[in-house]
Parts: sequence; C-alpha cells; structure tokens
Amino acid sequence: MDNCSRCNNARFEVVGSGYWSCTDCGNTSFMGYVTSDAWSPNERLQTKSTYTRAKRFKKYLNRACRIQSCNTVPDETWEYLLSKSPYRGPRDVIRVLKKCRHIKRKCYDSLPLLVQHLCDLEVPRLSEDEQRKALKLFGKIDTELAQLPGHPFCSYLYMLEYILYHIGREDVVPYCSRIQCRKRRERYRDLLNRVAPGDNAPPIFITY
Repeated sequence: MDNCSRCNNARFEVVGSGYWSCTDCGNTSFMGYVTSDAWSPNERLQTKSTYTRAKRFKKYLNRACRIQSCNTVPDETWEYLLSKSPYRGPRDVIRVLKKCRHIKRKCYDSLPLLVQHLCDLEVPRLSEDEQRKALKLFGKIDTELAQLPGHPFCSYLYMLEYILYHIGREDVVPYCSRIQCRKRRERYRDLLNRVAPGDNAPPIFITY
C-alpha cells in the first residue's frame, strides 16, 4: 500500500467503500477495497464480523497507540477544545472536557490523540512488539476471568492500564483515560491480581 500523499505516513484505517484514512493527518482517499468491506463490489454482501472482548480491548489499545484518524473525533469536540486552548497536558484536556455539557461525544478514549495535537508534548507510543505482548496478556487474563464464578466484569480501561504496567510501559498510562473511583480500582486490581500471570502486580494508580 502507498504512503499517505500528504504526510507520507504508512498507517491507515479502513473507512469503507474502498476509502482509507491516514491515522496521522486524517487525509482520506480511495486506495482499494478489502474483503471485509461490506460495500465492496462483490456479488454478495459481506457479513459483519462478530463482536469479541479481544476486539473491544484492541480498540482501546489502538487508541492508546494513536492508531486512529483525527476524523474519529467529531469536529465539534475539536472546535470546543481548540477554543479553550492552550493546554499543558492530559489533565488540562480532561478537565475542559468534563466541564462541557453540550458535546455528545467527548472521546475520552482518544485522549492520547487529543494531547498529541493540542499540547506541546510528544506522547509515547508502543512498538508493534509491545502491542502484541499487550494483546497476548489480555487473552490470558480474559481466559482466566472466564473460569471464575459469575464471569466478573472488569473495566477495559483498567485492564489496559494494568497491562501497560505489566509490559513495562507505565509511561503511556498518564496519557490514557483512566477510572478515578478508588473502590472500583481496588476491586479491579484485586480481581486481576488473582488471574494475571507473573508476581509483579502493578500498584494502584489513583488518577487526578
């Protein structure tokens, strides 16, 4: 696949109908169909892929790695945040978003992307190998959780934070959206400590 004609970035995401969007600058152009594209010119309609917990976690992981287009954040969110600039870091961005009452999609899970473009900061990024390690660890945790009585729920956001500590990338954590309730954090920590491989469990990280 060719690099982006605008910024020469090599990462893209499928928009649909043969269009791809650059995950760096948001440039969208026709680059060809994929087999999973429901609107590709095939004789029969492609069925939608099934939902899995792994796919849901991968979405949050991709957001943490900024593997997304700027277009995934609504224009009204960008416009509101730009009107309240400047920002020193992720805490400033979250504080402004929390005060807003008229925006429907605040996109907290896209905080790394927002900080990268709104703050004078270079947001750390996971390597492809680290992303694979994170997905593998999630798979192990998810399998173990399924064996527990009642299939207890654990927040994807907290699992992402927990896994980032486990793979030694706690430097990414401050740029991600995180659960603030101490009781929930302690409950999730105790749950994951029961099933997560390894003895070096990350500490409780109270946010903001």
